[in-house]
Order: sequence, then C-alpha cells, then structure tokens
Amino acid sequence: MAKRDCLKESQETLKAENDRLNIILSALRDETANLPPADTVSELEAQLEKPKKQIENLVKRIGTIRNEIQSLEATLHQHQYNLQVIREYISAKNSTAGNEDHKHHVCPNCGYIFDDQIFDLVRSNYGALNEDYMCQQIQLLIDSVSEKLDSEKKKYVDLSRQMKVEEKAFQAQKDEFDIYIRRRGLAASAMRFQKQLDRTTLEIQKIEEDLKEINKELRKLPNKKEVEEKYVEYVRLNIMALGAWNPSYEGKIHLLKPIKAQGTLENKIILAQFVAIFQTMEYFKTSATRFSFVVDSPRAKEASASSSKDILKMIAQMKMLPQVILATINYSEYKPEIEIPANIITLSEKGKLLREDDYTKKRDMIRGIHELLK
Repeated sequence: MAKRDCLKESQETLKAENDRLNIILSALRDETANLPPADTVSELEAQLEKPKKQIENLVKRIGTIRNEIQSLEATLHQHQYNLQVIREYISAKNSTAGNEDHKHHVCPNCGYIFDDQIFDLVRSNYGALNEDYMCQQIQLLIDSVSEKLDSEKKKYVDLSRQMKVEEKAFQAQKDEFDIYIRRRGLAASAMRFQKQLDRTTLEIQKIEEDLKEINKELRKLPNKKEVEEKYVEYVRLNIMALGAWNPSYEGKIHLLKPIKAQGTLENKIILAQFVAIFQTMEYFKTSATRFSFVVDSPRAKEASASSSKDILKMIAQMKMLPQVILATINYSEYKPEIEIPANIITLSEKGKLLREDDYTKKRDMIRGIHELLK
C-alpha cells in the first residue's frame, strides 16, 4: 500500500511536469514556425567576418592615433611653457639692468680688469643672441608639433566617421544573424524539452505498469473487512484470556481505533490489542517486516499472581515474532510454568542496565545501533 501511494504521488508529479512541458513546447513551436534552413548559418557568419575584421583594424588605428595625439599635445604644452619661461626671464632681466652697482671684473686667464659697463655690455650681447636663438628654435618646434597635431586630429576624425559607417553596416548584418541564432536557439530548446517530455512519458508508463501489478497483487489479498473481523476476533479472545472482558467493549473494537481502559485493566487491554495485531498478520501471512517486540513492565498495577501468570504466558506464546524483549520483576517465580526458553538477564544494580565491563565489550555494537536509530 505504501509503495502504491508513493507511485501514485510520483505519477501525479510527472503528469504535472508533462503538462508544463507541453505548454512550453507549444509556445516554442509557434515561435520557430518560420525557421530558415540550417545551412544558411555559414553564409551569415562569413558575411559578418569581413566587416568585423575591418572594425577591429579601425579600432586599433584609432587607438594608435589617439595615443599619438595625446603625446603631441603634451610635447606642445612643454615647448610652449619653455618659451614662456625664457621670455619672462628676458623681460625681468631688462627691467633690472640699470640698478646694479659699479663693480670690477677680472679675467681669469690674463688678469685684465674689466669695467662693469664693458662686462655688462659683453654679457648682455652674448646672452641676448643666445636667448633669441633659443626662442626661435622653440618656436620652430612648436610650429612643427602643431602642424603634426592638426594632421593627426584630422586622421582621427576621418577614421571615426569611417568607423560609424562600418558599425552601421555591421549592425544591420548582425541583427539578421542574431534573429537567425535566436531561432536556432529556440529550436534547440524545443528539442531539449521534447526529450524531457519523452522521458517523463516513459516514466509515467512504467509507473502505470507497476501500479497495475500492485493492484493485481492487492486483489489477491484479503479485503479490509476480512482483516478487521479477524482482528476483532483475536482482541476479544485475548481480553477474555486475560480475564478483562467487559460487555461494553462489544462493537467498539476496531483495527485503527483501539479501545481504552483504566486502572489494573489498562495494561491487559493494551497487550491484548498488540498481540491481536501480530496474530492477524500471522493469520493472513503478510510479508511485512516484523521487528522485535519490546514489552516494558506489562504487570504494572497488577496485584494478582494468577493474572501476572496469564500476562506472561500470552507474551511468551508470540512465536510469530523474531524476538520478544520483556522487562519485568520476579520472573523466576513464573519461569517454571512458561515452557518457552528465554535468555534471562538479571539486573542487580539499581539504575544500571549494564555493568561497565559489559558496556565496554558491547560498546561498538551499541553505538552502531544508536546511529542506525538516529
């Protein structure tokens, strides 16, 4: 039943996925209805390659010229600055020429003593010629650089115009190419979604086949009414065997709705119903996994020795289970009347289930079981 429910859940999920894929495929097919032949892609790519290379070359040339313009502008600015400094120096020198004190100057070679007027005359004439020459040379450099700068700027403008023309032509071809590529992408997506749809369809078919097999097996099993009737029968017999039957229980026993009791009868009623479940499973030979059954203190609140004996006998008769673990007290008093052999572990220390040396020996196994249960 659990497997069938799981398969049905998977089936519903896959059907929803199928619906989603069909909607997507329908939209993609409408979009790619006018898809051009696939062999046109090489022609479109070839048409794009030439203007693309031309644009790349133009970009490189424009970049080179832009760098050259920046270099020329820096050089021109430096020459203009040098010329300005020299002219400012000449102007300052002329304004202070008549304010110097009268001094004598001696030639270091011959020892001739120059009058300061003669010295100033020689120095001014030599300096003036040198300064004029420097100004002329710097001006020539400025004119040359300016001429070259104007030429490079003109080239830059011409190449920029050519670049715009090439980009416009390239964009027109690229738009056509992009449309084609987009349509091809839609076609590829449609193919991918179609493959997904095929896979989900196959999975749905496989689940339907599995469900048919499960339903076929379920039809061979007893129906719910038969199981419930057998369970009610076992519960009634068990309660009677434990001496706990009450006419008020009649009609209230159901497989999925256990009855409740109070006081000393509570443990007997609970035990009777659990044992009835295992008896019903054994009667119908179910293939469900049967785990160990743990019964902790089934004789709680029980003062009668005969009732305690009935409880322990019922637990001992559960041969349909691989293992029954029973926790109780004074078991030795009832052991002679219980025919089923048992492995008895007596706890002699209060609050301890295992001695330290026992725990050390079984530590790996205990940890393994603990991790499994987690």
